[in-house]
Amino acid sequence: MKARILIAEDDPAILQLLETNLQVAGYAVVCAVDGRQALDAARAEHFDLALLDIMMPELDGFELLPHLREKDIPVIF
Repeated sequence: MKARILIAEDDPAILQLLETNLQVAGYAVVCAVDGRQALDAARAEHFDLALLDIMMPELDGFELLPHLREKDIPVIF
């Protein structure tokens, strides 16, 4: 089973770069373009890791962090 990574990033170029490289490395990737989408994804699915942008619309990375900790999802900013 592939490890699942949530990427929360509002810059399309960075998001695409991360998504492509992680998929090539064999990870299952779910992308969110703002903190609200990331929170919804984390509530609906299991993730082994989250890569978060700090400055995002809706919820920033710091506001999102406690919600991900409740789900025991490790986070890298």
